[in-house]
Amino acid sequence: MKRILERAKFVKINGEYDICIIGGSCTGVFAAIRASRLGAKVVIIEKMNSFGGVATQGLVNVWHSLYDTEWKKQIIAGLSLEIIERLKRRNAVIEKRSNSTAFILNTEELKIELDQIICENRRITPMLHTLYCAPYLKDGRLLGVFIENKDGRQLIKAKIFIDASGDGDLAYHLKVPQIHDGELQPPTTCAKIRNLCPDKIDLKEMIKKHREEFGLAKDFGWNGEIPGADDIRMYAETHVFKIDASKANQLTEAEIEGRRQIRAIMDIF
Repeated sequence: MKRILERAKFVKINGEYDICIIGGSCTGVFAAIRASRLGAKVVIIEKMNSFGGVATQGLVNVWHSLYDTEWKKQIIAGLSLEIIERLKRRNAVIEKRSNSTAFILNTEELKIELDQIICENRRITPMLHTLYCAPYLKDGRLLGVFIENKDGRQLIKAKIFIDASGDGDLAYHLKVPQIHDGELQPPTTCAKIRNLCPDKIDLKEMIKKHREEFGLAKDFGWNGEIPGADDIRMYAETHVFKIDASKANQLTEAEIEGRRQIRAIMDIF
């Protein structure tokens, strides 16, 4: 691989915080809210255009039960329950007595609720469309992280860093020991589709019958309703196999193939 030397330059310090959270998933947001309510000054960095991670950007609109597997004792509360209660006031959640899909969310409403709960606390600085790039170390100690956004390259300094990136990007750059499993979980492209499957037609049987002619692997998936959108369902019916999504070129390949698979399912119908 050919290399060039990038010219050194001074980088503006964006700010100094008690806690810097990398990744605006629900996990990252909940960490930010809890820390801020305890008095910490927090910045949360998210590379996409909204908070919520897989639930919003990935369209996976189900949360699991707050109860134990026997439905006898509530074992989860906190911000998970608080967000669910907020969504209920918007008629944006359906509750079911199921361990796998106890709550079905309208994730467009979830985006706005996460915006609002963050903006309600002035101790939190939200940064969307902001990419974490690299750690800033001095004498082996993590003092900050470099970011990129519309304002260019900057440095954020903090006392504590929480890696909620999903991929463990900060931990990886700091050479924290990791395991690369030989059995890779294949990624799924999810889609919201209106009126895909007519009544009395078995969606999975149709896909099974025609998958070879449309270039779909032998596979299975799931789909579900969306609160407030009676004619639209969320579909997660396919996977992209033999992909290592930690590799840039393979991640690009998976994105392209995943969209092709969604079109293939639509063409089958």
